[in-house]
Formats: sequence, C-alpha cells, structure tokens
Amino acid sequence: SPCRASRRYRRVMNKCDLTQIELPLDESAASVVSMFVAQPGPFAHRLGVALKAVSAEGKAVLAELCNACCGMIDRSKGKAVLPEPSVDLYRHVMVGCIILYDRSANSGAFSSREVAIVKCCTTAKKRGGVDTAKLCSALKYCTVNFSTAPERVQSLLED
Repeated sequence: SPCRASRRYRRVMNKCDLTQIELPLDESAASVVSMFVAQPGPFAHRLGVALKAVSAEGKAVLAELCNACCGMIDRSKGKAVLPEPSVDLYRHVMVGCIILYDRSANSGAFSSREVAIVKCCTTAKKRGGVDTAKLCSALKYCTVNFSTAPERVQSLLED
C-alpha cells in the first residue's frame, strides 16, 4: 500500500548513507509525502477494517456505547453528578466510538440512525472542556465519511 511504502521509504532513507546514493526525494520531502499518504490514525484504521467483519450487533454495541456516554455527559451538565475525570473519559470514549463506528459501518456514522450524531457532536463541541478542539478535529479528520455528513454537523464542528 502507498502508506507502507512511504513509511518504508523514510526508514530506509534514515539508515542509508545519502552521500553515495541518488534518491528522488530528500528526507524532508519524504516526510511531507508520508504525511499526505499515511493514515491519520493507523490504529483506528486497522480496528475499522477488523470491525467491518463483525456482525451488525457488534456495530450496534459501539453505537449504544457512544449514545450512553453522550447521555451521561449531557445529564451531568450543570450538576456535580460526575467528577470531571469521568466526564473527560466519557467524552473521549464517545468520540472514539464515533470514529470506529464510522470506519466499520458501510454507511458511516454520519448517516446512521443508530448513533445520535447531532447530539454527540453538539456534546463534544459544547462540553468538550479543554479538549474541544482536539475532539472536533478527531471527528473531522479521523472519520472516513465526514465529507458526506449533514451540513448541520459539518458547520457544528468547524472552528
């Protein structure tokens, strides 16, 4: 795959004596190429590929976990029901579940009715705490189907 080839090219370049070999790219150009060819989240990518083989019930578990985390965060709004470290964990689990669901479901998370995507994105944006920008960026750049998300979701996650 192009991703592996680019990483391999960079590793080989670091080990070679570049004064003896004429290469088409220098080290800085190889880094730039790998940035555009590589997966933004290789771990999430591989999990998504593995989850494609899982039954619909397995994907429904991801959706339920995402919706449950969103609900717990939403219920703790304005109350000291949950300690902040728990809310922070639920935010990250919610976003991670959206990313994995989007990568594993054929239609993606943004057109699914299993994931309450508008509510989850609103929760990530409004209740993201210090990680709001990171969570929104993860939803935009680590999901496969963000470009086909409804306009309301796309505008919600803009900076």
